[in-house]
Amino acid sequence: MKQVKFNSDLCTTCESCVLACTVRHSQSKDLGYAMWEIPRPVARVKVTMKGGKPKLLRCIQCKKPKCQEACEEDAISREEDLIIVDEEKCIGCGKCVEACPFDAMFMDEEKGVAVSCDNCEGYEDCACVEACPVGALIYKDLKKVEVESS
Repeated sequence: MKQVKFNSDLCTTCESCVLACTVRHSQSKDLGYAMWEIPRPVARVKVTMKGGKPKLLRCIQCKKPKCQEACEEDAISREEDLIIVDEEKCIGCGKCVEACPFDAMFMDEEKGVAVSCDNCEGYEDCACVEACPVGALIYKDLKKVEVESS
């Protein structure tokens, strides 16, 4: 699994990570087209400020996820080390969003479903890490990521 580390001291709040995540989760995978898609793609990460410092809101793939416990529809599951939201089962009640202690679950208002970071499942890299121009996002264990992508 790709593990990502955030360094708030380096973050400039440019939100390149948010934009890259949005494009990665778009149908077109192209910035020029992604913003015009219907439904609009939704980022699985957000940048906010807390105590005067940037904070990255991103699912940390909890061992005992409160979002999964709160979901009465069994729309949230754990597949290996990844928390997955099944959009077919999700009814958009938002209980998982409220339950997340890290504010890392979001609602896709257009689709009416919850979304969270899927660690760019199916890709060798994480869009947010690759897009960060200042290195505020890095892989925790670069050797592990290199082995996975070989």
